[in-house]
Amino acid sequence: MPRWISTDRPTDFPARLTLWLGGGAFVPALGPAIALCCAAVGITGYVLCARYPERYTGKTKIYAGFALSLWALLLFFGESALFFRWKLRQEYEQRTSVSLLRLSEISRALERYREESGAYPDALGILAVKGALEPKYSDDVPLLDGFGQAISAVSQPDGFSLRCFPPPFRGETLKRPPLAVQSVFKPAPPPASPPAGEGGPAEGQTGSPDAAGPSQTGP
Repeated sequence: MPRWISTDRPTDFPARLTLWLGGGAFVPALGPAIALCCAAVGITGYVLCARYPERYTGKTKIYAGFALSLWALLLFFGESALFFRWKLRQEYEQRTSVSLLRLSEISRALERYREESGAYPDALGILAVKGALEPKYSDDVPLLDGFGQAISAVSQPDGFSLRCFPPPFRGETLKRPPLAVQSVFKPAPPPASPPAGEGGPAEGQTGSPDAAGPSQTGP
């Protein structure tokens, strides 16, 4: 008959196994599975200790194994929550960067339009801006920001304003400030006309003296 079920001396094998599994629950990635095994073995060992105290012992070790596995589970889920929140934050920052890149792309296309035309297009809304810039100044003007929301665009001959509005980060209530790209353009003033008396004959003068006929003198 195996030692752990011998009637001569109580065995604490189930209790020691529970304690070992409780310590093994701290192994990364395997913690939940090992903790589940620890719970199953611990419950079985506790029932055996309660029903057959003359054969099984070690309730203290069983309690210690339960405590270790519980602590390991709390640590595992706490680290998982922090990791997933970090991943969500990283994704949020990436979407913000994509929004800024798309605003910059539209801004560069508007600047190319101004360099060639002398002014920005007169367009209200991102669809109107898209129609004014494609396909000559941009192959594909983005309509949405990195969060999947429509970009706000207003363009006038003397300037433009591009905006997008990031939603609050998950779990936060404060609204994020809008991402914006703006430009103001002042066309060069037309050349001033020359003042009167410069660049033409004076009033009452019809020609230069050289243009008059030769003078006649008497004998």
